[in-house]
Amino acid sequence: MHVLEALRPLLQRVDYPADKAEILHTVRVLGAPPELLDRLATLPDYRYGSADSVLDALRGLA
Repeated sequence: MHVLEALRPLLQRVDYPADKAEILHTVRVLGAPPELLDRLATLPDYRYGSADSVLDALRGLA
């Protein structure tokens, strides 16, 4: 499964708006594996309004 596809269901459980630290914390608590946490760690420091905005940011970093 592609990393972004694997992240989507986890990111949909984050309470938005959320910043990078809040997103990382939530997906870590939800049991995200290290490779997904590593990918999220590349996010720019920003306050995100939705799971889609996080995924868009990650796509822009690819």
